[in-house]
Amino acid sequence: MLDTTQDITKRDQLSVIIRHVHIVRNVNQEPTHFKIKEKFLGFYELKDHSAEGMTNQLLTLLKEAHIPIEKCYGQGYDGANVMSGVYSGVQTRIKQIQPNAEYVHCNSHSLNLVINDCVNGSHDILSFYATLQNIYLFFGNSLKRWDLLSIFTGESEVTLKKLNPTRWSGRLQSLTAVMCEVNYASKTLQKQEIDLEEATEVLKHVREKLNYNRNSYEQIKLEAEELAR
Repeated sequence: MLDTTQDITKRDQLSVIIRHVHIVRNVNQEPTHFKIKEKFLGFYELKDHSAEGMTNQLLTLLKEAHIPIEKCYGQGYDGANVMSGVYSGVQTRIKQIQPNAEYVHCNSHSLNLVINDCVNGSHDILSFYATLQNIYLFFGNSLKRWDLLSIFTGESEVTLKKLNPTRWSGRLQSLTAVMCEVNYASKTLQKQEIDLEEATEVLKHVREKLNYNRNSYEQIKLEAEELAR
C-alpha cells in the first residue's frame, strides 16, 4: 500500500505499508493457522512524482528490504490517475512485472469521496465548515492573535486545526478544536466555586474576543497589504 503526504517542510513523503500472511507453526514446525499482518516500512522523500518515478522508487525500496515483487498479489492506492491509471499508472506498471498483483482502490479514499459528495449537497454543512476554516485563518495568519488565543484558552492542549480537503478526519479535528475552546469557557462558568467577579471576567474575555473578531477587518487588511509589500 502506497500513499504520499507533506511534512512540515512541505516536502512530499512516500509512505509504504506491506500486508503479508504470517504462518503460525507448532513445536514440530507444522503449520497450524495463519494471521494477516501489516508492517510500516517507513517514510521516504519523494523526488519524482510521475508514475514511472514512483514505481522505480517503490521497486528500489522493496529490493532494499529483501521483499521480492514476484510474491506480490495485491496493491492498494488512491484513485489518482498517476496511481490507478490503466495505461501507465503505478498499478499498471507493477502488473507488467507481476500480473497477479491485483489493484484495489483504497476503501478510506472511496469513503472520503462519498462523504464529500454528500456534504457538498448541504448548504448548512458547507457554511459550517467554511466558518471553521475562517476561524483558523483569522488566528493562524497572525502570531499576535494566536498568542491572544493561547492566553484566553489557558492550559487547553487542543489547538485550532486547518481543514484538510483530502482527509475527512481533519474535519473532526477542526470541529474538536473549536468545541474545546467553547467548552473551556462553559465549564468555567459552571463551576460551583466560581464567584461573580470571575464569571464576569470570563464573559468579558468572550465579549472582547467576539468584538475583536468583528471589528478588526481593517487591521487585517492593513497587515495583509504590509505583508504583500
